[in-house]
Amino acid sequence: MEMADKESGNGKENRHLRTRKKVKISQCMIVKDEEQNIVRALSWGKGIVSEQIVVDTGTVEIARQMGARVYQIPWTNDFSAAKNYAIGKASGDWIAFLDADEYFTEEDGKKLAAYVTELQDTSCDMIMSGWINLDEQGQITSVMTQCRVFRNQPALRYEGRIHEHLVLSGGKTAEMVDLVENLSIFHTGYEKRELRKKEGRNLPLIQAELSEHPEDYRMLGYLGADAATFGNHEFDYRSQGLADMLHRAKDSGDEVPPLVVCNVDWEGTLAAEQAASRSGHKGR
Repeated sequence: MEMADKESGNGKENRHLRTRKKVKISQCMIVKDEEQNIVRALSWGKGIVSEQIVVDTGTVEIARQMGARVYQIPWTNDFSAAKNYAIGKASGDWIAFLDADEYFTEEDGKKLAAYVTELQDTSCDMIMSGWINLDEQGQITSVMTQCRVFRNQPALRYEGRIHEHLVLSGGKTAEMVDLVENLSIFHTGYEKRELRKKEGRNLPLIQAELSEHPEDYRMLGYLGADAATFGNHEFDYRSQGLADMLHRAKDSGDEVPPLVVCNVDWEGTLAAEQAASRSGHKGR
């Protein structure tokens, strides 16, 4: 679906936008001890979204002062559970679910409002946007894609304790519109200061997922990435399973599941292989 602007004699205008009732966006987030990020995280949505919902698993009084509706729930080591709780409190037509260390620029926030208005009467479920990682100096370190804006519908919810992802119930495939070149989310969570908060947090949740789904190659990839990031090699032989799968696929020409390709790099896999070797595990 083309969403580009065009030049006209009267200046820039969007050729697709039509007059219709205002479409509402609910901004949702889950936070814990995010006092340093919460103001920026909420500011981009002011004047753009119809409501801001913060599910607080710690204590963030600043969000209340900025006018957000704050719900406090106990942390159950399950990101999907907290996010789905927040979604359940949203009344908007669309949801923008960014983390506290993520934000749209003011310009892209305004464009987002126009795009969801245009997409309201289509079958689109989710919007794919750019995801730009910044370092401490504000320099771009990497660019990826994410689906953080989606239609508010009961059938669309998050799954997974960690590295959660949106799933449409009934085995249906969600319809996405690619606006990667039009919208960008800026992410500061890979700054050293922010990474320190995550050290030791992710590994137990990844291991819990793998205990229930040992062949989840997507989660195995995150296991290797966690080792590469934090140098944590205290995990079991399942890390070798990902390397075996990738090598077998490469040798046989089999198709590697897309989520593995998107979320696993060879550096992370190598770290997992080396860690398994050091710990005496040689695979199954």
